[in-house]
Amino acid sequence: MLDNSIVGDMHFSFFPFTIGRLDETKGYVHVFDDTTLDIVMSTLDTITDFTEYLTKKEKLLDGDRMVRAAGEEEILAVYLSKMNEAGEHDFVIEGNPTRLIFGEGMWESFNQRPEPIAQTEANHISYLWDHLIERFGFHAMTGTQYSTSGRPFRDQEVAFRFLAREPRLLRRVLSEGFREALIESTKKELGFHARVVGPLDEDGPWYVFLFLEWRSGMSEAEYREVRRLRLVEYSHVVKLKYPQALDIVGIATEASLAEGRSEDFTYLDARRWTPNHQRMAREIQDRFGFLKKVESTAFRVYEYPVDENGNPRSD
Repeated sequence: MLDNSIVGDMHFSFFPFTIGRLDETKGYVHVFDDTTLDIVMSTLDTITDFTEYLTKKEKLLDGDRMVRAAGEEEILAVYLSKMNEAGEHDFVIEGNPTRLIFGEGMWESFNQRPEPIAQTEANHISYLWDHLIERFGFHAMTGTQYSTSGRPFRDQEVAFRFLAREPRLLRRVLSEGFREALIESTKKELGFHARVVGPLDEDGPWYVFLFLEWRSGMSEAEYREVRRLRLVEYSHVVKLKYPQALDIVGIATEASLAEGRSEDFTYLDARRWTPNHQRMAREIQDRFGFLKKVESTAFRVYEYPVDENGNPRSD
């Protein structure tokens, strides 16, 4: 049980198996048991989703009102059921009650609703993004990358952080966009296709997804070098086309649905943009035609998927 009215030494005197504030003079300490740790970490399974929950929970429990919950999972159920004006999960409580009690069974009831069931199904595609993070990170840390820019790992880490900080919902959006562009690339006669995804949040990077056909007669070394160069060049043209872009992350792979694919990863810190970069990017665009004809698409995505009538999907 959680009870924020229990402070410090009160834990030893009363209320066994109940956690409150361990030290009122210090910041809030989150305490999980085996069960609740598994629930929270498997439900909020990105660093951004997890830390946002902890931050908002701290604000709730450090407030002036008494909060009591049968368990961590009951608090989590309330958090996932509510949205604030910014469209974020939060503890939005109507009125101004001085006491909040989250009873047992709220988590179980929440998980039986159609919304989280549909969300779990829709999120399956998002783990493609996790797979990319794991592959890029593994090869960077073990020194098994096919080729590198020569920069130390600490510089590459900046780019990895952009991929890793994407919350689950945005990973779903990015993965769906990546998969759609991959399928589209197999229909292109030239064997080349690219998609640019603008920032999905205020401080997010621009992404370039590039798909290049492996033509017969090319060795693996030749193909990988050509693909990497095209990815770098395309990223520079993105900066030319969209001057506001500061962080540009590129991901390239084969224009094929076959298994056993390889991936390339690049990062452009466009804060270091110079007139020479501008000139080179213009030359690249004139030579290859990158982003001279742009098709823009806007869409709305729901964390809890809905049907054509706007109702929660139950399939």
